[in-house]
Amino acid sequence: GKGVGEDIHEGKRTLMVIYTLGKASETEKKRLVEILNSHPESQETIDEAIEIIKKYKAIEYAREKANQIVKDAWKKVDKVLPKSEAKGILKDFADFMVSRKV
Repeated sequence: GKGVGEDIHEGKRTLMVIYTLGKASETEKKRLVEILNSHPESQETIDEAIEIIKKYKAIEYAREKANQIVKDAWKKVDKVLPKSEAKGILKDFADFMVSRKV
């Protein structure tokens, strides 16, 4: 899978970025947007953006949100899908997707 650095290079406004922009100082907001708009090649610049994002615990926030979405979705799916090997595989896959490291 791709990581935070690739999204920064691509200038994507991910949940982590949006969350950070809601919490960061004006100076940090401006810098983060500047970095995203520049589609940086330099790992140093990408790391600068990652540090701002980490400062506001946006990665943890996004992970918690993903976990909650999967948990809520699973409650609905669990009621309608009969018990089967496929259902178990689907549950394991959903758990894996939110627990993997980025």
